[in-house]
Amino acid sequence: MKLLSKLNLRYITYSLMVMVVSGILIYVSISKVVNKQIDEKLADISVRIGEKISGGGKVDWLLPFVDISEIKNSAESSVLSDTIILNRNEKEQEVFRQITVIKKINQTCYKIIVRESKIESEDLIETLADITLLAILFLTGTLIFVNRKVAKSIWTPFYKNLKKIEGFSLQNNSSLALEQTGITEFDALNNSVTKLTSQIITDFENLKQFSEDASHEIQTPLAIISAKMESMLNDPELTGLQLENIRIILASVHRLSKLNKELLLLIKIENNQFIASEKISLKKTVQEKLVEFQELIELRGISTEVQFTSDITNESNPILIELLINNLISNSINHNVQGGMIRIVQSENSLEIWNTGRATIEHPERLFSRFYKENPSSNSVGLGLAIVAKICEVQGWKISYSFFKPLHGFRVLFET
Repeated sequence: MKLLSKLNLRYITYSLMVMVVSGILIYVSISKVVNKQIDEKLADISVRIGEKISGGGKVDWLLPFVDISEIKNSAESSVLSDTIILNRNEKEQEVFRQITVIKKINQTCYKIIVRESKIESEDLIETLADITLLAILFLTGTLIFVNRKVAKSIWTPFYKNLKKIEGFSLQNNSSLALEQTGITEFDALNNSVTKLTSQIITDFENLKQFSEDASHEIQTPLAIISAKMESMLNDPELTGLQLENIRIILASVHRLSKLNKELLLLIKIENNQFIASEKISLKKTVQEKLVEFQELIELRGISTEVQFTSDITNESNPILIELLINNLISNSINHNVQGGMIRIVQSENSLEIWNTGRATIEHPERLFSRFYKENPSSNSVGLGLAIVAKICEVQGWKISYSFFKPLHGFRVLFET
């Protein structure tokens, strides 16, 4: 839920609670005031009737509004109460407010009852309460409307800056230029984000430069060592043991050089340094890679089966596509058996590469991890499938592994 919506929801909830409580208080207060006015009016009428009787005048009364009767001697009193009387005309019960006065006048004890209907008073109370509640509702609605308008204008710069932050990329090599909102808290946040992105760009550039420099500096001595080792192999004075040791050292140097190159490649993929993209025919790329590996495939006696139900023209970086297919085909050859087979199936939105293998994978969930090798004695550096997984992650594709004895398969699901 958006912050503005949440604020409005809370505002409306609390406003309604306040209105309900206010409505009850207003109704009770108005009822008390009206009842007090009625009581004062009834008391005044009863006093006037007593004065008229005391003066010897004749008092006319009309039931049920005034009722005067002579009673036996009793203590003087005055009692206010509510009573219900049948309205003969409308044939329904009506609530009356009445005052019952017992008073001794000219040696005679009188019981004087004065009544007034409360219907008009209740109607007045309800009308006043309705008007008050409508006023509160109108005021609340107006405040909510004004609040939304004001809040929208205040939050507009925030959402503009949020869009810029969402579009931020390290590849642009420029810090964010966020708008000043004139609101202290937002501007403080903008300044912090701007400083943070500037620092991130600096750190990223330093790390990228360090990786490239380190890779270059490592590659140079490795090349020198490799050249020297190859030169020493031609020395006729070396013994068989020395030659074997040199070959082992040379193999380790070549492996280290390959590892260095693949690590640098993996870092470049992670840093999205392969930005340029173009439309690439997946079918054509697969066929070209099979031609490149043809000699190795024939040497291992591996048969190939290729099925293209349709050609995928993908908008991607050509280097990444070639790396993806190259590593998958290379993996299917390296982990195949002598005289085995490779099956490549390309459908509308996926590519599957299957190969016969020696055994089941013990830890398939670790296949795409860096430096993981099912066979520790393998010459692989353990980065091929990690690079494949990283390419799929960067491109928004999905890579999965399956095993249907004796076939191991990798499936790449492309964007549709």
